[in-house]
Amino acid sequence: MAFLGLASVLLFFISLIIIINPKWLSKGNFVLTRKRGTLILLLSFVGFISAFVLDKPTSTTSQQAITSNAQNEEQPKTQEDQPKIQIEDAIIKRVTDDMKKRDFVKDAAITLDKGRVSLAVIVDYTVNKDTAKRIGDNFVRTLGAAAGGKFPEKDYYGEVYDYYDLLITVATPDETIISTGAKVKNVSSIKWDS
Repeated sequence: MAFLGLASVLLFFISLIIIINPKWLSKGNFVLTRKRGTLILLLSFVGFISAFVLDKPTSTTSQQAITSNAQNEEQPKTQEDQPKIQIEDAIIKRVTDDMKKRDFVKDAAITLDKGRVSLAVIVDYTVNKDTAKRIGDNFVRTLGAAAGGKFPEKDYYGEVYDYYDLLITVATPDETIISTGAKVKNVSSIKWDS
């Protein structure tokens, strides 16, 4: 494309000279007229515009180095910076809607903050601490299954928790906390409060 641009610029200048002085290039039987010069001028202008539009900028070594450095800064340096499994809004909505349909559950919410996912469940006043832990555990496993990757198993909550720290809270409608649990990426189980 650079060749097309260069050729069209040269042709443009030659056609300008022809329009100004038509006898400059005429030798022999072929006589360049202003009309032909104008036609050449238009064709060179179209060639220049198409070369400009189609041409991609060529990068120099310094530009490549700057671009490479900028890309390296944007790319995650560790697994913690950019989780392999992303928890999208559609997944959050699907999981919270599913939880709201379960026994004793009044409301559910999921929030993301960098490398941490926080789950909150509002349950009936009749729920005791053991049931609250079971509901919270089910909520964690439901998100683990919906987020993708390895599915939850007996002693594993799902691959999503290999990339996110977890905080789970189970409370009553008046915001009295029944039970809370936490899990960091490197640990396999949730540590529930006493």
